[in-house]
Parts: sequence; structure tokens; C-alpha cells
Amino acid sequence: MIKPTDGKIGSREFFGLVLILILIKTTGSTPMYLFKLGQNATWMMPFFFLLVIIFPFFLLYKVLNGNKDKHLIEIIYSLLGKWAGFLLISFIFLYSFSSLVLASRSTVDIVGTLFYPITPKIMIYLFLMLASFFVAKRGLEAIGRTTWLFYPALNLFLLFALVLAFPILHVDFLFPILGPGLPSLITSSIKHSATYGELFLLAFLYPFIRSNKDFRNSSFLGILFVTVQFSVILAVFVMAFDYPSIKNIAYPFQQLTRIIEVNAVLANYDSIFLAVWVVASVIRFAILLYITTLIFAYMIRLEEFEPLLLPFSGLIVMLGIIPENPIVVMNFFNTVVIESGWMIINSFPVLLWATWKWKERGAY
Repeated sequence: MIKPTDGKIGSREFFGLVLILILIKTTGSTPMYLFKLGQNATWMMPFFFLLVIIFPFFLLYKVLNGNKDKHLIEIIYSLLGKWAGFLLISFIFLYSFSSLVLASRSTVDIVGTLFYPITPKIMIYLFLMLASFFVAKRGLEAIGRTTWLFYPALNLFLLFALVLAFPILHVDFLFPILGPGLPSLITSSIKHSATYGELFLLAFLYPFIRSNKDFRNSSFLGILFVTVQFSVILAVFVMAFDYPSIKNIAYPFQQLTRIIEVNAVLANYDSIFLAVWVVASVIRFAILLYITTLIFAYMIRLEEFEPLLLPFSGLIVMLGIIPENPIVVMNFFNTVVIESGWMIINSFPVLLWATWKWKERGAY
């Protein structure tokens, strides 16, 4: 007998969302910027990211757990008031929207540059966002199930690529172990902790998770699991390309898939990578599109946000296609979304928790 669905997702699906949103960044341009800062010790930075964001996220979880009958946006309005709440939500929305626009454009640049150089970028962009729209349109439950079903395939692909790269790895490339020095490594990690910013955006899905236990276990275990994977992949990049050569490689994972050798049957391993990576990217953008549209709709007090998915998809393409130079896109993403976004991401949970405790004490 088929049980009726409630439109919510469980621990497995939410666990998959956490992993795929962050892990997919290792296959883009994010490693290039991190290597410029952490040098050959960049593989340590994910652990510092975790140390920076875990306390603010724990405070955010406490706020959500203490207001289970409310959506996060409702909590922000009730704690901060109409105008201050609207301002904070606007900043979060701009962070989420900018991240989606720039990340999707970066993906289009990778596909166009490495795989389809003669195909107009607008066509690649339209295909990418149209596919993301159709996935998002099916609802969170469908997104969660698709993510959980596809994540093992992505994980196996990454593992297979790392195993094949083993003959070209040099452990001595990891030394000196602290790279630019511990103080510099910590400072850079704090400023780039927004690399894990999607974890905070997933908190807006709290009412759509079946139980508080599912949210707590999936988020905390997911971020720990992805940190280990993120670190291992960065370490492999260092051992394969060495520093400072690695800081000049825009897309190290794609480069790695092109130089590893399998056999005649899998000679074009990078083509297999393209298929897996594009599907993972579509899922990632579907999740971000769903969350970004939800935040905007709830911010202006709309009861339904699904009708806005298609207009937002079109707006993302219109804005994302404007920059002509992919380097401009990557620099803008690093400066605006990562280096500026970390302050918003790490401060608003502290603000909400402090206000919640202050009002709670005032009630007595």
C-alpha cells in the first residue's frame, strides 16, 4: 500500500541536500581562490570553516527549536520587528540570489570553455536554468528524493577519480604543513567561511523537515561529513599539481579528470565527468532556486512562492549573462558573495538568539 506523502523530507533527503550543495563547490572555481590564500595548507581550511560556522549554526538551531510553530522568516519578523526584520531578510535574500546568479554563470563558463566552446553561452544558460526550474517545480520532496538518489553516484564518481589520480600524487607537496602560517590560515578561513553559507540557507526549510531530530542530525552530521570530503579533495589537488602551480588552475577538478588515465574503454573520462557534474549542478541550482524564491515570497508576505520560480529563473539568466569575462564573474563572486557574505551569515544567528533570549527573559 502506497502511503500518502506530506510534502516534507526526512533525514536522508536533508542530509543529501547539505552534502551536494557544498561538496559540488570542489569541482568549480572555489578551490582556485582558496589556494591563493591557504597555499599548500589549503586542505586544512574546511576544518577552520567548520569551527567558524558551527557555533552560529548551533545558535540558529536553538532559535528554530524554540519556535517550532514558526517559519524562520516569521521568527525574524517577530523578534526584530517589521523594518529591522525586513532589512535582515533582504540582506539574506541578496546573498542567496547573488550566489545563485554568479554560481550558475560560473558553471556556464566551465561548460562553455572546456566542453562546448562554439555553443553560445546563452543557450547553455537557458538549458541549465530550465532544467533547474523543472526540478524545483516538482517541490521539495521531489528535490530531496532526487538528491538522495543521485548523491551516491556523485560520491562514487569523485572517489573513482581520486583513486585513479593516486599514481600522480606526491605527499611531499603538502609541506610545509602550515603553508603561509597558522595566523594567516585562520584569518583567511574566517573571511571565507561563507563557503559553507548554504547550510544557513537550508535552515529556511526547517518547517518542511519531518522532525526536529531529522534536521539536527542531518545538518550537523552532514556538515562534518562534507568537511572531511572537502579537505580530502583539496589535499589531492595539492598533491597532484603542487603549489604555486595550483593557484593558476581555474578548474582543478576538470584538469584532474583530463590527465588521469583509465584505459581505452574510459579514455574520455572527462566526458563522463561532464554528465555527472551537470546533473549535480542542476540539482544544486534547483535547491538554491527553491530556497531563494521561498525567502523572497515570504519576505513580502506571499502565501505561495511556486509561481515565482519561472520568473526568477528567467531573471537569473538575464543578470548572469551580462558579464562577458568569466574572470570578472569569479572575482565578483569571491569578493561580494564569499568575502562580504561571511559577516551576514555568521552574525544573524547570534543576533536572533540574543534577541530571543532577551525577549524570553522580559516575558517573565
